[in-house]
Amino acid sequence: MDGICGPGWFVWVPVVTDLRGNGSEIQGRYSVVKVLVADDNLLTTSLLQTLFEMEGFEVICVNDGPKVVSSIQEHEPDVILMDYHLGSIEGTTLIPQIRDIPKVAAVPIVVFSGADKAPEALAAGADRFVGKPFEPTELVDLISELV
Repeated sequence: MDGICGPGWFVWVPVVTDLRGNGSEIQGRYSVVKVLVADDNLLTTSLLQTLFEMEGFEVICVNDGPKVVSSIQEHEPDVILMDYHLGSIEGTTLIPQIRDIPKVAAVPIVVFSGADKAPEALAAGADRFVGKPFEPTELVDLISELV
C-alpha cells in the first residue's frame, strides 16, 4: 500500500483513545492518533512520517500549501504540524481557515520554522511554535502532550 507521502506503509498500533475521542477507531476503546504534517519539503515530511509512524501515530502528509485545508477537512486529524513556509503560502494564513472548520476548530496546531516566527505563528492562532532544528523525541513528546 502506498502511504499518502509516497511509497510506504501505515503502522496501525492500538493506542488508548485520547480524551477528546477524535482518533480513528480501531477496536472498542482503542484508537490511533492522526497527525497531519504539512510541509513543502518532501524530505522533511518523509522523515516526520517515519518518526511518528514508529511511535504508533497515523500520519497524513501534505506537500502542497493550497491542499492543506481540504486535507484537514477530509482526514480530521487530532493534531496538525505545519511549516511556516508552505511554498507560495505562509502556513499562518491557513490557521484562521482551519479554525473556521467546526469539526477541527479545536485541534492543536503546531507551526515550525527555521526562522524565529513564534510571535507571528502564535498571533495567527497556533497552539505552539517549534524552531528548527528540533529534537525528534521532543517533537513526539509535544505531540503526545497535545492530544
